[in-house]
Amino acid sequence: MALFVDHSIDAKTVLSSYEQGERCFYQVHLSGADLSECCLADAVFERSTFNQVNLSQSILSSANLRGSQILKATLWRVNLMGANLEQADLAHSSFIRANLNHATLDNASLVQADLRLANLQNASLCGADLAGADLRYADLRGANLSNVNLMGADLTGANLENVIVSKSGLEGAVFHHTAPVQIAVSVH
Repeated sequence: MALFVDHSIDAKTVLSSYEQGERCFYQVHLSGADLSECCLADAVFERSTFNQVNLSQSILSSANLRGSQILKATLWRVNLMGANLEQADLAHSSFIRANLNHATLDNASLVQADLRLANLQNASLCGADLAGADLRYADLRGANLSNVNLMGADLTGANLENVIVSKSGLEGAVFHHTAPVQIAVSVH
């Protein structure tokens, strides 16, 4: 049973509760909080609000952030390995050097998100909106980009080895200095 449901709480309360073993924080509101360098692995923040939050260098591996709103947040070097960010609104957030290896970002909004140098290996981004996103030098090896909107996204120098895309999935994306690689095209 969740300790916090549909509740505005501060970072100190979340961290204290987490240290005492609580992992469920459904629909909490943490906008503007500083949660940098914190460990919140396996925590459930489903449908929560993290607008303008600082999560830099935090560990949120295997966390559930499904349907959450994380707008204009700073997630520099955050560890979101294996996290569930399905249907999350991550627009205008900074994920520079973030670890999103094996993360689920299906139907997420990453409009104008900064994903430079991010590790998105084997991530699932099916149906995600990456319009205008900065993916320069991101590692997308093995990522599933089926039905992704990449209009205006910058993939300069990105590693696209074994990326799975729909037939028209790379339309409108910007490529400069990107090495030719094998891309698996799935026709749906």
